[in-house]
This record gives sequence, C-alpha cells and structure tokens, in this order.
Amino acid sequence: MIDKIRERYEELGSYSKVARQLNLDPRTVKKHVLEGGEESEVDPATEAYKLFSEGKNPLQVSVMLSDLKASCELSLRSKDRFSS
Repeated sequence: MIDKIRERYEELGSYSKVARQLNLDPRTVKKHVLEGGEESEVDPATEAYKLFSEGKNPLQVSVMLSDLKASCELSLRSKDRFSS
C-alpha cells in the first residue's frame, strides 16, 4: 500500500488528490510520502475517514474504532506472551 501511495503521489503531485483516489486521510498520505510510515500501524484517523466515506454514522465509527483498538491491543499482548 505504501508503494501505491508513493506512485500515486508521483503521478498526481497532491496529498489531497491521492487521499481522494485511495480513500485515505490526507495526513496519512503525507506521512507515507515523507516518512515512509510503517504499513502495519492502523491510523485511527484514516480508518475513521474510510468508515465515514462508506456512509457510517458517528456512533458506528466510534464502535468500529473501539473494536479495532481492542483487537490491536490483544494482538500486541499475544506477541509479547509468545516472545518471552
């Protein structure tokens, strides 16, 4: 996905155009273009933007982001448990 963001940015030259095309938050596009941010991280702002653009209401977005956060925390705890 990061490569796709960078390719689109090179073609379009604008964070907002890339964000609209790939259904991402413009800040996330900028982060990946400038810093090459890690793909494994889930940016809550990007996820919220995606859910709102799919027509979800604020309550649905809030619940889905809470579920996402809980699953990420659970995943991190599992990794710590197995790496010890």
